[in-house]
Amino acid sequence: MKMQFDMPFDWNISRIKKTGIFVHEEIFVPKPDVFTANNSLSATVNGIDISKDIIVDPTQPDKDVIHFMLPKDKIIQIADHVNKKGESSGLMRFALQPGNNNTVTLSSSMGNMSMPM
Repeated sequence: MKMQFDMPFDWNISRIKKTGIFVHEEIFVPKPDVFTANNSLSATVNGIDISKDIIVDPTQPDKDVIHFMLPKDKIIQIADHVNKKGESSGLMRFALQPGNNNTVTLSSSMGNMSMPM
């Protein structure tokens, strides 16, 4: 089971380095849900593990809010990977699934709610 979505993105590294950039995407998942049932999640962007850059807010009674929060250094890392692979799709490709080896534990994710810059 996997959730995937894309968004347009310019992977030009010199542009990214010159810009104050931070990517924040939110996914709303109705409760109860199978994504958070095992208390961990795994996430990637363009094949790069970003599990430590997601936070789950379980405080709403009817839904969990999953935050993808990518600071500039992580975006540069992903851009370097995308450019070396020759991907020219102009897309940021997100993937999310219930936990595996590289997971974020949901019970501790709310303690990390600060937004890295």
